[in-house]
Amino acid sequence: MKFPSIQKLANDAFYTFKRFPIALIFSLLALVLVLESIHEIYFIDQKSTFKLILICNYGMVLFFATSLLKERLSWVNSKKIILDICCLILLLIIALAAHFSDENIRFYNRLSVGWIAVHLLCSFLPFFIHGSYSGFWQYNRTLFFRILETQLYTLILIGGLDLALFSVDQLFPIEINYKAYLWVASIVGILFSSWFFMAGMPKNSLELDQRTDYPKGLLVFTQYVLLPLITIYLTILYVYGGKILVSMDLPKGMVSYLVIAFSVTGVLSLLLIEPIKNEENNTWIHGFSKWFYIAILPLVVLLFVAIGYRVSEYGMTENRYYILLTACWLAGMSFYFIFSKSKNIKIIPISLFIVSILSVFGPWSAFSVSENSQLMTFEKLLAKNNITGKIHSPIKIPHKEEVRISSIVNYFDNRGKSNVFEKFITVPSDSFFTQKYNYNRASDIMSLLGLSMKYNENDSTKSDYISLYNQNQNVYNVLNCNELLIINWYRNYSSDSIITEKLNSNYSYCFNEKKREIYITKNKVNDTLNLYVFFAKIIAKKKETDTELSQEELFYETQKYKIFVKQMSITNNKIESMDLMIGVKK
Repeated sequence: MKFPSIQKLANDAFYTFKRFPIALIFSLLALVLVLESIHEIYFIDQKSTFKLILICNYGMVLFFATSLLKERLSWVNSKKIILDICCLILLLIIALAAHFSDENIRFYNRLSVGWIAVHLLCSFLPFFIHGSYSGFWQYNRTLFFRILETQLYTLILIGGLDLALFSVDQLFPIEINYKAYLWVASIVGILFSSWFFMAGMPKNSLELDQRTDYPKGLLVFTQYVLLPLITIYLTILYVYGGKILVSMDLPKGMVSYLVIAFSVTGVLSLLLIEPIKNEENNTWIHGFSKWFYIAILPLVVLLFVAIGYRVSEYGMTENRYYILLTACWLAGMSFYFIFSKSKNIKIIPISLFIVSILSVFGPWSAFSVSENSQLMTFEKLLAKNNITGKIHSPIKIPHKEEVRISSIVNYFDNRGKSNVFEKFITVPSDSFFTQKYNYNRASDIMSLLGLSMKYNENDSTKSDYISLYNQNQNVYNVLNCNELLIINWYRNYSSDSIITEKLNSNYSYCFNEKKREIYITKNKVNDTLNLYVFFAKIIAKKKETDTELSQEELFYETQKYKIFVKQMSITNNKIESMDLMIGVKK
């Protein structure tokens, strides 16, 4: 086999760029932003850089799909330009929405669903207006195999080049910075993979309408591996359904995911065998395609029962919303393919795309429906237990209901929507709901309701959350020290490593939360303050009483230092944050 020349590779790469110019420009922009992040040189802030990388990914996929559409329809330049401008305006709207959105669970859910939707768009857009049944299948077959091929080439190339760098680093007196490995992974994984993938797309999609070939390897895999496995799982789920009917037990929550996984895999299998399902020598495949949608209807009913119980018991969440939505979609597809005469497989990606878009916008979206459901459940629980938010002492309610209220408070706080509780409690400050990084806000809301944060129904401890606070302004006089060190420590949730922080020009410190030790350094001389017994003592004291601890109880003295606890937050016996004043004796 003749090895292709550099000139031919360059010509092919240039031709691919001519076909997909804007898509590849977005790929290049994404690469630049990733390399910028690797070197921690941000032209804009880090969070905005991350959001722009996601927008570039959206843009690359969107313009890839529209480029194929323009090729297929042979539009005049004016129509092409109008379509490109519309796509750029859409991306600008998405970018602005992302820029002004807080990075919480709701933000990432919306981005994830949008990412799925834009990839679904690629599967049908070039054939949306017109195109043969066979051409649509051949196009998606090409997409599927090209994705697999691109992933294989990309992984091998990254592994090979990184191994080459490692060999140079080990065999020669050349130090290879770890960032070089990230450069290789970024360039190959972003720019090369997208270029290579697009280069393999058919140059004339109209020719796909005439193709009728079917890969023999795919036939063997589908007929002798995939379909038998699906049949085994179908049998297991039917036996489980029979067990439920006999025992009259409610289905387990996990069955929802099993039914969805089985059904989606079955639908994809039917798409793979679509062109050959009616051939005379494929009796087994024909029977499977004929009865599959009838066979999954009882499982869809099981899915409705399982998720319906969870929703009635615990309210709607985004996760349950999408399970319920998937159940509705599966039911719709089953009835369509059972009763429809056309049985057009285009309906599968098109309906999924529409459902995905509708699920993230409007009052029917996953977020609006879930939030309304959770808030309604919260109000019912408060009314049932006569909780007004105006409390002077802890309130005793059934443990299960306290867990349920804790779950709802966490739900809203994780989505940046804790201000919905403003009408239920008296907040300690105007900034209580607007502080971005208040990790204890959910526990504080529970305390203001007269309750304790509970994480699961088996957790029967008196309190998961403890807050120590002293507002005494005369602490400076009590410490009476030569130098005063102020320590504001917060748990690092992204890493368990112990980080050294500078206090002033002379002092630095680090805190070992497990040992409850503070290491103070001055001019390379280290002092260790073991506060384990002291902290355990004040935490135990706080658990015994609901009043604030006295100044004397929050004070501790060693031979060299005087320590005063100004504020401390503890969850599940782990210190989340603390403010200490440490006086260095004269």
